[in-house]
Amino acid sequence: MKIAIVGAGIAGITAAYFLCKKSYSITVFEKERYAAMKCSYANGGQISVSNSEVWNTWPNIEKAISWLGKKDAPLFFKPNLDLKKALWLIKFLVSTIKNDHELRTIETIKLGVTSRRLYNTIRLQEKIDYDYKNGWYRDWETDRKSTRLNSSHRL
Repeated sequence: MKIAIVGAGIAGITAAYFLCKKSYSITVFEKERYAAMKCSYANGGQISVSNSEVWNTWPNIEKAISWLGKKDAPLFFKPNLDLKKALWLIKFLVSTIKNDHELRTIETIKLGVTSRRLYNTIRLQEKIDYDYKNGWYRDWETDRKSTRLNSSHRL
């Protein structure tokens, strides 16, 4: 069976890898010149669960509004008349209104842990040698609710 995968980021390449292991014929299509030139490019192959809290909270929206127009802002958002951006922003606000950021954060952490396991499986099976470091980083929150969330949920 032939399978086409659109996107050569970490998700596309990982899917292609596991499908090839099952003897499928894979073609990966990527619009950029090289693989992983978008978000995965910035990660440099790092699978990290330490920064998993989702952004859709009211305090983050307040911060983002205060950063508008600032060139040195940690989050750059250029307001313009872009339909895709407007639809994304509406979805983001609806998600914020639902107030389910704790659940989404837990889901994101679980996804990160699973990704790290799969990444390690590939590394070991393919005998990939590089400066691999296995460890945990703990970002101690000052917000009591976030600290409780981080320490009381088992994954």
